[in-house]
Amino acid sequence: MASIVVMEGFMLKKKRKALQGYGRRYFRLSSDGQLSYAFNPHAPVRDSVSVPLAFISASRKHRTLDIDGGNAVFHCKCLSLADFDQWATASKAFINVAHRNKDSAKIVGNRLLSSPTTTAAAAGIPAAGNALDRVYAALAKLSQPICDLELVAHEFGQ
Repeated sequence: MASIVVMEGFMLKKKRKALQGYGRRYFRLSSDGQLSYAFNPHAPVRDSVSVPLAFISASRKHRTLDIDGGNAVFHCKCLSLADFDQWATASKAFINVAHRNKDSAKIVGNRLLSSPTTTAAAAGIPAAGNALDRVYAALAKLSQPICDLELVAHEFGQ
């Protein structure tokens, strides 16, 4: 079955060799989570990565998306802020799907991350209330893409 194109368009992609800058490439994100690129819409695909399995870091300020798929790394720069927002949202949708498919329990290192009331009750310690809830909520957000971590930093600042 052919996959449906979720999003497509031009982005700047860092060239493979050092100090060569960016090249304008045509990217296509399909419904199965494959992000591929070519020189133009009609050229053959040069490389692709699976977004649900990739590590993605994003900088809205610089309009960059760094996508590490294990076998390939794409360092991309969007042509406009609107393009960045669209690509980041489309990529995030696939990452969130990957996280929803995992077990609902979060594991940090070798320790199970449970709710603050359960942890406090098990230890015989009264719940600390709002501050501890904020810490656990922030820890849960650490599994989200880098662009969302700015929100966590803002919440800790309050």
